[in-house]
Amino acid sequence: MKHHINLYEIYQRLKVKYWFFNKYVLVSFIALIYMLFIDNNDLINQYNRIDQIAELNQQIDYYKKALEKSNVEYKALQKDVAYQEKILREKYLLKKKDEDLFIFKEK
Repeated sequence: MKHHINLYEIYQRLKVKYWFFNKYVLVSFIALIYMLFIDNNDLINQYNRIDQIAELNQQIDYYKKALEKSNVEYKALQKDVAYQEKILREKYLLKKKDEDLFIFKEK
């Protein structure tokens, strides 16, 4: 002989409010749990994306400053021959024909 348990007995045994077992509340609760913890756009991923956005904004600021610096240097190179010679000597280690070049490296 099978013993059938109905939902009302479960409610009574668990002593949980009836509204908690309402099908709309239950489905809404499951959907909320799914959206917050299981979905591809869950809370953890949202926080990680916020961190990535902050890091990318820092990189954007860094590259904007580097671009401004490069533009200033480019304009100076176009206008000033002495600055061109300075850059060629310092960065590319070029020299005039009658000069000797000494390179000192720091340890």
